[in-house]
Amino acid sequence: MGYHMHLKAITVEQPPADFEGLAKLFADAYDRGFPTDEIEDLIHKDFFQVDELCKAAAPDGAGELVVFGGEPVYPPEGSPEPPLVVLDPEGVRAAAEFLASCSFERIWEAGGTVIAKNWGWPEDEVRSIFASHVDGLRDTYGRAAALGLAMAKHFSF
Repeated sequence: MGYHMHLKAITVEQPPADFEGLAKLFADAYDRGFPTDEIEDLIHKDFFQVDELCKAAAPDGAGELVVFGGEPVYPPEGSPEPPLVVLDPEGVRAAAEFLASCSFERIWEAGGTVIAKNWGWPEDEVRSIFASHVDGLRDTYGRAAALGLAMAKHFSF
């Protein structure tokens, strides 16, 4: 799949306690293709910068939950896979509340210009890409929070 972050809403009872079980949830999702009718989102390569923007826009720490927030679920020793992450329903609600209450303008003002300069593209084009990422996350977290779901996260490097 390449360099990406995949978020997938799951019930609290659904996540297996082991890395292999969670990895199978994501493998099954990839086999079905993306997007699906489930509550999920996929961000290619830009997720580190989305994390920077969200953290900068939320000094209370809620922005930290959006991308990397949650409890790591580690792969078996010696595996080259990065850990998966599960954010509990309370964390999902906090991330959703942050995204719902913080306009994209505020998020972009927190550091978007610096990010756009690093891209070397016109700022309005980069801004549009990140607005789309934030809109997708806002929808994904909002829908998951409304149903009291947790969020599983898979990172591919």
